[in-house]
Amino acid sequence: MEKELMDQSKRILLTGATGFLGSALAHDFLQKGFTVFVVKRSTSNLARLKDIKCRLTFYDIDREAVVDIMKDAMPLDMIVHTATCYGRKGEADNELLQTNVAFPLELLDAAIQMKVPLFVNTNTCLDRMVSTYALSKQQFSEWGKKHAEDGDIAFCDLRLEHMYGPGDNENKFVTYVLHACARNIPNLALTEGKQKRDFIYIDDVVSAYQAVMKHSWQGYHSIAVGSGQTTSIRAFVEMVHRMTGSSTRLNFGAVPLRRNEFMQSSPNLTEIHSLGWQPKVSLQQGLKMILREEWREKFLR
Repeated sequence: MEKELMDQSKRILLTGATGFLGSALAHDFLQKGFTVFVVKRSTSNLARLKDIKCRLTFYDIDREAVVDIMKDAMPLDMIVHTATCYGRKGEADNELLQTNVAFPLELLDAAIQMKVPLFVNTNTCLDRMVSTYALSKQQFSEWGKKHAEDGDIAFCDLRLEHMYGPGDNENKFVTYVLHACARNIPNLALTEGKQKRDFIYIDDVVSAYQAVMKHSWQGYHSIAVGSGQTTSIRAFVEMVHRMTGSSTRLNFGAVPLRRNEFMQSSPNLTEIHSLGWQPKVSLQQGLKMILREEWREKFLR
């Protein structure tokens, strides 16, 4: 890590801007005066960007070559890559590899060719053998590490813990549990809930990206981003159940653990803390904000 960068006129190429994290970053970047170039698919839903889309420059990856997009957007200060495929819709392994390895590798190669100083990657805290998603995310990170250690580009690999917040996809665990309890579904089938997770609120994740982006980097850096507090899945679900006043029956143990389940989050937050970053939102505060901003209006009237 070198000197802190104070220039607020950064030019950023952002992937995944139509998603939960990417859209939050896009809003934050514009608020800070950055110029933002968005790489998306022509079929992408822009609902999360509807209030700012006139201030963004869009490129359709299915209509333009990566290298041409990069040439048009240059000069760039960095690429912030958040696009991902989780495999929750039955995607084949080759689809996950295309989205999570091949596409970002194209971006990385073009960035090296055009001498973009920094690639900020969004990785997962999950062990590579938990799922094909985790494996593919770790594989691309290894490509980034190789190129960074070869001196081709600086590569910051942000390994996010269990992110949550208002407006996240309904198939995500936190949203799914909130949804189920708020609607008082009769029965919620769950594992025993012994897994422990570090839940981190979306605003804290965005501020962590900002902390990373304020500095000039060389080489490869793996940076864990989490709250530093772990909560068992059972304790989390019971907290949601209480906060929503739900009548839903919590059926712990009805679902078996997945193969190679990740049982304990224990991120080393030394590097992100060294940048002066600290999380501000506790799990209980974050859940209250979701209920106030979104779920209470929809389900608890």
